[in-house]
Amino acid sequence: MKNKKSPSFLREIKSVRQSDAGLIKRWFQCETMDLIVWIKNKRRIVEFQLCYDKPFNERAVSWKKETGLTFSRVDDGEYQSFQFKSTPILLNNDSPPKVNVIPLFKKASIKIDKFIGNFVCRKLASTKNNKSEGLR
Repeated sequence: MKNKKSPSFLREIKSVRQSDAGLIKRWFQCETMDLIVWIKNKRRIVEFQLCYDKPFNERAVSWKKETGLTFSRVDDGEYQSFQFKSTPILLNNDSPPKVNVIPLFKKASIKIDKFIGNFVCRKLASTKNNKSEGLR
C-alpha cells in the first residue's frame, strides 16, 4: 500500500507481532527499503536489519551486537518453476553493497525516531575499515 504523502520516506508499521520476550520489534517501510529494529529496555538497540533495493535486487545489511554487520542477498522465492512462491530467505553474501547505502538511508529515515536513524547510520559508517568500503 502506498503512502501518497511521502512514498520515499520510511514510515512505521504499527501492528508488528512481538515474538521475543524482552525485546521490542519496530518495523519501518517505504517503497525501496525496510528497516526492522530489535530494542531492549526501550532504548538499547541489540539488532537491526536494513533491506534495500526493493523490489528487484533486494539486499540486506544485518547488524547484531555480538557479530557486527553481515551482508545478504534476498531470495524472494518467486522464481521456482511450477511451484508456489516460497518464503523469502537471506543468502550469505560476503560482498558489501555496491550502492551507497548511507545517503539513501539518511534520506529515507528523515521522519523516523532520530535515535534509531542515527544508530543505524553510525553502524553502517563504522565499517569503512572493514570489508564494507561500499557503505561510505
